[in-house]
Amino acid sequence: MKTRSIVIGAALLMAAAAGGFGVYRIGVNEGMKVAASPASTGGAAIAGAQKDVSGARKILYWHDPMVPGQKFDQPGKSPFMDMDLVPVYADDATDPGSTRIAASIQQNLGVRTAVVTRGRIGTVLTAAGSVAWNDRDVALVQARTSGFVERLHVRAPLDPVRSGQPLVDLYVPEWVAAQEEFFSVRRMQGRGLESLVDSARQRMRLAGMSDEQIRLVETGLRGVWRDPERYLDTYWRRFPGVWTHGDWASIDEDGYWFLHGRSDDTLNIAGKRIGPAELESAAIGSGVVAEAAAVGVPHEVKGEVAWIFCVAKPGAEAADATVADAVVGVLGKAFRPERIVWVDALPKTRSAKIVRRAVRARVLGKDPGDLSSLENPESLEAIGRAIG
Repeated sequence: MKTRSIVIGAALLMAAAAGGFGVYRIGVNEGMKVAASPASTGGAAIAGAQKDVSGARKILYWHDPMVPGQKFDQPGKSPFMDMDLVPVYADDATDPGSTRIAASIQQNLGVRTAVVTRGRIGTVLTAAGSVAWNDRDVALVQARTSGFVERLHVRAPLDPVRSGQPLVDLYVPEWVAAQEEFFSVRRMQGRGLESLVDSARQRMRLAGMSDEQIRLVETGLRGVWRDPERYLDTYWRRFPGVWTHGDWASIDEDGYWFLHGRSDDTLNIAGKRIGPAELESAAIGSGVVAEAAAVGVPHEVKGEVAWIFCVAKPGAEAADATVADAVVGVLGKAFRPERIVWVDALPKTRSAKIVRRAVRARVLGKDPGDLSSLENPESLEAIGRAIG
């Protein structure tokens, strides 16, 4: 009895397995049929969509985005997912071995493309840094004696300076006292005072003054900074034993003295010599000029012509003809100025002396030299703009 029951159970189990396998095979066959032919549901609508789209863009095939490897020739439902197949257009087609990034994504990511080239990459190192002076080259200058700073010629660190340019003017009371003692001894009357003069001279040395500075004190003049030979050549060696101050003067038969201005500033206009002071005086005599500076400018025919730089009086009209006519009226037609240049100020020293050499250097485009004594060096820039 038991054996019969076991046989019947095994037969039922085999029948159930065979029925399940048959249902599985039927399902697979139906799926393949669906894959081979488009679904009828919504087919008209999809066909209409294909027709509308194909009129504008060429469709290569349809696929399920979740299974991109399976391609279909007609639109329809995906056999893998409950969704419509998606068309793939010719202009969207890419090589299976390549990657395509949409233009909008490229813009968002900042992606840029370029042609690949073969070459050698050089080693370039870019770094930020700062420039500083070598501390080993810094020299500390110790003052020989205590004093007071009267004027700074250099305003701030890293200002450019020239070789031999003064940096600071100092007032040293101890030096002044030693010099006054030296002058007092020299003014004393009597015999045997040479030892006292030597003692006064020695005191100046002990105060820190150099032999060159002491010699300048003995001559009563300051000299030229760091150029004693130039000082001697300029003022003492031209006429031995006579101090040459550089001004031209003459005496007539009645004993009257006539000053003709600086000898180094004399203008030679068409063979006629004249001092700049005479031209300036005539220009000021026009009534419209407050200050003037006359300089000589080379000329192909006359050799030299006069340019007069004028500062107009307040409220006066800056008229070139007025100044030129005034010069001609006083000195003659031969000295008519070639050009009248109007400026707001002329370069002056602290003692209000007009520095003509600096004006002439700016006109000729040459180096004006040492301008440390100028009270208003910016006036030279204005002159350069005025002459163009």
